[in-house]
Amino acid sequence: MRKVHEKSILLGIGIGMIITAITGMIYSGGTQKDLTKNEIISRAKGYGLIEPVKLLNENNSAADSTAADTTSEKSPGVSTVSQPSKEVADKTSTENKNKTSTDAKERNIVVKIEDGHISEDVMKQLFDKGIITSEKDFTNVINSYKASRKIISGTYKFKKNEDLDYLVKKICGIK
Repeated sequence: MRKVHEKSILLGIGIGMIITAITGMIYSGGTQKDLTKNEIISRAKGYGLIEPVKLLNENNSAADSTAADTTSEKSPGVSTVSQPSKEVADKTSTENKNKTSTDAKERNIVVKIEDGHISEDVMKQLFDKGIITSEKDFTNVINSYKASRKIISGTYKFKKNEDLDYLVKKICGIK
């Protein structure tokens, strides 16, 4: 019987692992799809996230208007603290109410899909109401799910610039 060399076995296993790792890196290197910035933003909006730039702009504009209205002339040696006027408070609360009603209008856009509507009819309705920004992209997504004939009639609520995957899954009943 021939003597087995332990070092040769370990060397063979090590070389096999290296070859397997290199082969795996070569074959899986280009298969992952990179998301564009717009795709990331649309997916984030689909989950209800708000862009931080909008929040900063809203906070800065409210702070600037309050600071501009509350400054007063100071006498030398006298410290004064001015209170925001009633007009500023009313103005701020009115702006907040308007923002809330605008947000509600942008978030609760009602779409009624009737029996017999095909994907082109639905696409036109969604585009006209501002829920989707590109008819071509919507067509590509609905075709990727092979769902152009699976549209379920009913009344749906969406928001502006809704995520296309979410829209198609919702109106076609895809889980």
